[in-house]
Amino acid sequence: MQLKNTTNIVIAALALIGSIVWIYLYNIDIHTKVPPPPIVKEIINPEIDTLTRYQKKVNPNLPIEIAELQARLILKAAKEEKTAVELIVGIAQAESAFKPTATSSAGAAGLMQVLKSTKIVIDPSKKYDIAYNLKTGCDILKEKMEINKGDLSKSLADYSGGAKWYVEKIYSGFVSYKIYRDGTK
Repeated sequence: MQLKNTTNIVIAALALIGSIVWIYLYNIDIHTKVPPPPIVKEIINPEIDTLTRYQKKVNPNLPIEIAELQARLILKAAKEEKTAVELIVGIAQAESAFKPTATSSAGAAGLMQVLKSTKIVIDPSKKYDIAYNLKTGCDILKEKMEINKGDLSKSLADYSGGAKWYVEKIYSGFVSYKIYRDGTK
Protein backbone atom coordinates (compact mmCIF):
# COMPACT_ATOMS: atom_id res chain seq x y z
CA MET A 1 0.00 0.00 0.00
CA GLN A 2 2.87 2.37 0.87
CA LEU A 3 4.42 1.83 -2.60
CA LYS A 4 1.15 2.75 -4.37
CA ASN A 5 0.85 6.09 -2.50
CA THR A 6 4.50 6.92 -3.23
CA THR A 7 3.97 6.19 -6.92
CA ASN A 8 0.95 8.52 -7.05
CA ILE A 9 2.91 11.31 -5.34
CA VAL A 10 5.81 10.92 -7.79
CA ILE A 11 3.42 11.01 -10.79
CA ALA A 12 1.70 14.15 -9.46
CA ALA A 13 5.06 15.82 -8.81
CA LEU A 14 6.30 15.02 -12.32
CA ALA A 15 3.08 16.39 -13.83
CA LEU A 16 3.46 19.61 -11.84
CA ILE A 17 7.12 19.98 -12.84
CA GLY A 18 6.21 19.29 -16.47
CA SER A 19 3.55 22.02 -16.40
CA ILE A 20 5.96 24.52 -14.85
CA VAL A 21 8.64 23.72 -17.44
CA TRP A 22 6.08 24.02 -20.26
CA ILE A 23 4.90 27.43 -19.01
CA TYR A 24 8.52 28.60 -18.63
CA LEU A 25 9.66 27.33 -22.04
CA TYR A 26 6.72 28.84 -23.92
CA ASN A 27 6.73 32.05 -21.86
CA ILE A 28 3.05 31.76 -21.01
CA ASP A 29 1.56 34.37 -18.74
CA ILE A 30 -1.13 32.39 -16.94
CA HIS A 31 -2.77 35.61 -15.70
CA THR A 32 -3.39 37.10 -19.16
CA LYS A 33 -6.92 36.85 -20.49
CA VAL A 34 -6.96 35.55 -24.03
CA PRO A 35 -9.68 37.04 -26.26
CA PRO A 36 -12.18 34.49 -27.53
CA PRO A 37 -11.34 33.05 -30.93
CA PRO A 38 -13.59 33.87 -33.86
CA ILE A 39 -16.52 31.51 -34.30
CA VAL A 40 -15.03 30.07 -37.48
CA LYS A 41 -11.25 29.71 -37.54
CA GLU A 42 -10.93 30.91 -41.14
CA ILE A 43 -12.58 34.25 -40.40
CA ILE A 44 -9.90 36.92 -40.51
CA ASN A 45 -12.03 39.95 -41.30
CA PRO A 46 -13.48 41.31 -38.03
CA GLU A 47 -16.49 42.74 -39.90
CA ILE A 48 -17.37 39.26 -41.17
CA ASP A 49 -16.87 37.82 -37.70
CA THR A 50 -19.09 40.49 -36.10
CA LEU A 51 -21.88 40.04 -38.65
CA THR A 52 -21.65 36.25 -38.29
CA ARG A 53 -21.98 36.53 -34.50
CA TYR A 54 -24.87 38.98 -34.84
CA GLN A 55 -26.82 36.62 -37.10
CA LYS A 56 -26.28 33.79 -34.61
CA LYS A 57 -27.53 36.08 -31.82
CA VAL A 58 -30.71 36.87 -33.77
CA ASN A 59 -31.23 33.31 -35.02
CA PRO A 60 -29.41 30.75 -32.81
CA ASN A 61 -30.64 27.90 -35.06
CA LEU A 62 -28.79 29.29 -38.08
CA PRO A 63 -25.83 27.00 -38.91
CA ILE A 64 -22.54 28.82 -38.41
CA GLU A 65 -21.39 28.06 -41.96
CA ILE A 66 -24.53 29.70 -43.37
CA ALA A 67 -24.15 32.71 -41.06
CA GLU A 68 -20.55 33.21 -42.19
CA LEU A 69 -21.42 32.80 -45.87
CA GLN A 70 -24.28 35.28 -45.52
CA ALA A 71 -22.01 37.74 -43.70
CA ARG A 72 -19.53 37.64 -46.57
CA LEU A 73 -22.29 38.00 -49.17
CA ILE A 74 -24.07 40.82 -47.30
CA LEU A 75 -20.83 42.81 -47.11
CA LYS A 76 -20.14 42.14 -50.79
CA ALA A 77 -23.69 43.14 -51.83
CA ALA A 78 -23.49 46.33 -49.75
CA LYS A 79 -20.30 47.32 -51.54
CA GLU A 80 -21.43 46.34 -55.05
CA GLU A 81 -24.96 47.72 -54.73
CA LYS A 82 -23.86 50.84 -52.82
CA THR A 83 -26.32 50.09 -50.03
CA ALA A 84 -25.62 50.48 -46.30
CA VAL A 85 -24.72 47.20 -44.61
CA GLU A 86 -26.97 48.12 -41.70
CA LEU A 87 -29.92 48.58 -44.05
CA ILE A 88 -29.42 45.17 -45.69
CA VAL A 89 -29.02 43.59 -42.24
CA GLY A 90 -32.17 45.34 -41.00
CA ILE A 91 -34.22 44.11 -43.96
CA ALA A 92 -32.86 40.55 -43.78
CA GLN A 93 -33.47 40.43 -40.03
CA ALA A 94 -37.02 41.76 -40.32
CA GLU A 95 -37.94 39.71 -43.37
CA SER A 96 -36.42 36.31 -42.65
CA ALA A 97 -34.53 36.39 -39.33
CA PHE A 98 -31.54 35.54 -41.55
CA LYS A 99 -33.11 32.26 -42.69
CA PRO A 100 -32.13 31.93 -46.38
CA THR A 101 -34.93 29.47 -47.15
CA ALA A 102 -37.74 31.54 -45.60
CA THR A 103 -40.96 31.73 -47.61
CA SER A 104 -43.90 33.99 -46.78
CA SER A 105 -47.57 33.23 -47.29
CA ALA A 106 -47.50 35.82 -50.12
CA GLY A 107 -44.75 33.89 -51.90
CA ALA A 108 -41.83 36.16 -50.98
CA ALA A 109 -38.66 34.12 -50.76
CA GLY A 110 -35.21 34.00 -49.27
CA LEU A 111 -33.13 36.19 -47.03
CA MET A 112 -34.55 39.48 -48.35
CA GLN A 113 -38.01 38.00 -49.05
CA VAL A 114 -37.97 39.10 -52.69
CA LEU A 115 -41.26 39.29 -54.52
CA LYS A 116 -42.20 40.59 -57.93
CA SER A 117 -41.80 44.30 -58.48
CA THR A 118 -42.70 46.65 -61.30
CA LYS A 119 -39.35 46.54 -63.12
CA ILE A 120 -37.27 43.81 -61.49
CA VAL A 121 -37.75 40.35 -62.98
CA ILE A 122 -37.07 37.57 -60.50
CA ASP A 123 -35.74 34.24 -61.68
CA PRO A 124 -37.80 31.71 -59.66
CA SER A 125 -35.02 29.13 -59.85
CA LYS A 126 -32.61 31.51 -58.08
CA LYS A 127 -34.82 33.15 -55.47
CA TYR A 128 -33.19 31.12 -52.63
CA ASP A 129 -29.66 31.72 -53.91
CA ILE A 130 -28.28 34.01 -51.20
CA ALA A 131 -26.14 36.25 -53.45
CA TYR A 132 -28.92 36.55 -56.04
CA ASN A 133 -31.51 37.23 -53.35
CA LEU A 134 -29.39 39.99 -51.78
CA LYS A 135 -28.75 41.67 -55.14
CA THR A 136 -32.40 41.43 -56.13
CA GLY A 137 -33.53 42.76 -52.76
CA CYS A 138 -31.18 45.74 -53.13
CA ASP A 139 -32.43 46.34 -56.69
CA ILE A 140 -36.05 46.29 -55.50
CA LEU A 141 -35.21 48.73 -52.70
CA LYS A 142 -33.50 51.06 -55.20
CA GLU A 143 -36.60 50.88 -57.40
CA LYS A 144 -38.79 51.78 -54.41
CA MET A 145 -36.43 54.67 -53.58
CA GLU A 146 -36.84 56.04 -57.14
CA ILE A 147 -40.63 55.73 -56.99
CA ASN A 148 -40.74 57.44 -53.57
CA LYS A 149 -38.22 60.15 -54.55
CA GLY A 150 -35.63 59.04 -51.99
CA ASP A 151 -37.98 58.71 -49.01
CA LEU A 152 -36.54 55.70 -47.17
CA SER A 153 -39.51 55.19 -44.84
CA LYS A 154 -42.00 55.09 -47.71
CA SER A 155 -39.65 52.89 -49.73
CA LEU A 156 -39.31 50.37 -46.90
CA ALA A 157 -43.08 50.34 -46.42
CA ASP A 158 -43.50 49.69 -50.16
CA TYR A 159 -40.86 46.96 -50.03
CA SER A 160 -43.08 45.08 -47.58
CA GLY A 161 -46.33 45.74 -49.41
CA GLY A 162 -47.30 48.87 -47.50
CA ALA A 163 -46.98 47.79 -43.86
CA LYS A 164 -46.03 50.83 -41.75
CA TRP A 165 -45.05 48.70 -38.73
CA TYR A 166 -42.46 47.10 -41.00
CA VAL A 167 -40.46 50.32 -41.21
CA GLU A 168 -40.03 50.31 -37.43
CA LYS A 169 -38.98 46.67 -37.54
CA ILE A 170 -36.32 47.46 -40.16
CA TYR A 171 -35.02 50.45 -38.22
CA SER A 172 -34.93 48.31 -35.07
CA GLY A 173 -32.73 45.72 -36.82
CA PHE A 174 -30.64 48.50 -38.35
CA VAL A 175 -29.99 50.10 -34.94
CA SER A 176 -29.53 46.77 -33.12
CA TYR A 177 -26.82 45.68 -35.54
CA LYS A 178 -25.11 49.08 -35.43
CA ILE A 179 -25.02 49.01 -31.61
CA TYR A 180 -23.82 45.38 -31.61
CA ARG A 181 -21.13 46.10 -34.22
CA ASP A 182 -19.90 49.27 -32.55
CA GLY A 183 -19.84 47.56 -29.16
CA THR A 184 -17.56 44.79 -30.42
CA LYS A 185 -14.83 47.09 -31.77
